[in-house]
Amino acid sequence: MDRAEELGKYVQVVGVAMGILMDLYRSSEEVGEEQLERAAGMARSMNRDVIDDEKMDWLRRDLRLLVSNFWSTLRDRQNRGRFDEIIRGALR
Repeated sequence: MDRAEELGKYVQVVGVAMGILMDLYRSSEEVGEEQLERAAGMARSMNRDVIDDEKMDWLRRDLRLLVSNFWSTLRDRQNRGRFDEIIRGALR
């Protein structure tokens, strides 16, 4: 797998983890470490070929970043169609 393909798969896993957070905690004003860890663990279990221990640290970091900067935006029903765009833009 080349670097671009690896990065693309990683971004997809971040999207999966954010989707899990949205499904489980959309009604929550804030998401804490326990919720982030749960979503990261669930995303990793579905994508073990993409997320190793090092990338798990990256996944946690990126989830914290996305939640702290975009949680209210992602929770807004008007932005549901922009979910992928918001996540990919934030990870650039």
